[in-house]
Amino acid sequence: MKGKNSLLTALFVTALGMAQVQAAEPSVEPRIIGGSTVNHSTVPYQVALVSSGRQFCGGTLISPQWVLTAAHCVERSSAGSVQIRIGASDLRTSQGETHQVSRIYVHENWTGSLANGNDIALLRLSSNVSSAYTPAKLPTPQIKASLAAPGQSLKVSGWGRTSRNSNAGSPVLKATNLEVVTNSECTSLMNGISVSGAYICGYDRSSTSCNGDSGGPWVARSGSDYYVFGAVSWGLENCTSATAFTDVTDYVSWITQKSGITPDGGGTTPPPPPPPADECAGVGQWDPYKFYYVGDRAVVNGFLFESNYNQWGYNPYYDYWGIWSFIKTCN
Repeated sequence: MKGKNSLLTALFVTALGMAQVQAAEPSVEPRIIGGSTVNHSTVPYQVALVSSGRQFCGGTLISPQWVLTAAHCVERSSAGSVQIRIGASDLRTSQGETHQVSRIYVHENWTGSLANGNDIALLRLSSNVSSAYTPAKLPTPQIKASLAAPGQSLKVSGWGRTSRNSNAGSPVLKATNLEVVTNSECTSLMNGISVSGAYICGYDRSSTSCNGDSGGPWVARSGSDYYVFGAVSWGLENCTSATAFTDVTDYVSWITQKSGITPDGGGTTPPPPPPPADECAGVGQWDPYKFYYVGDRAVVNGFLFESNYNQWGYNPYYDYWGIWSFIKTCN
């Protein structure tokens, strides 16, 4: 990807005072490097972030109304300028659904420096995605140990760079599997760039995700469930090394705080809404000698009323002049 939403890896390397590593650019097939074209039904949680009709990052659907992505994708975006597309195997078609973003939550400790971590953001949608699509669940540490331990393979997907010597993105959805490696191994694969505990790394000698996949999902499947363990964060610009993903497990508490979505032992379910407050509770009986201001409430004969004027002496139960408004019958 180009512009502000690219991974800007070269800047990241410079910030650490290290020289950018140049590598040979072998000829490759025009798809996620080493990956293959896939139908959206195989990655039903995959989301495309769109602005002005152009896809600029990826994301993961984690509930019908919430999308997980990388902070560097949306740190300078307004909610009104971003939409999400889901269900599109080919972005050139009208496949799937488009939903407007109503609010963007960028992690409060994101500084714009990939070295400091916290490269995570949430998008709240203005309308729910249909049940045709399957949100990925949030993992617990136990699930991470079971499904995303070093040596296990997880699927990364998106509309990434088509080849190492091209900045063009692919209009078709692609995916590949990357093996989980330890952070010390990842540091070595990144030519000595230190990889902090805020990240989880994936690597395969024949493929790696590239810039166009920013914010996109790194997911393991267990039965009919999908678990998101990473959001694509950064990698070396030449796309020949490992890929660093924001470690979702480390940010579950933050995700829950913002969205209400919890792992709940593996089931990603928002908490039930609180019961409606009893509007009659604490409201006194109407007092003919009390002065009532606009908005004050009173109960008469088991009915709740609200004053429309500053007044006194007008019994709400016998009000024929619109001085009071009936609110509800009290239980």
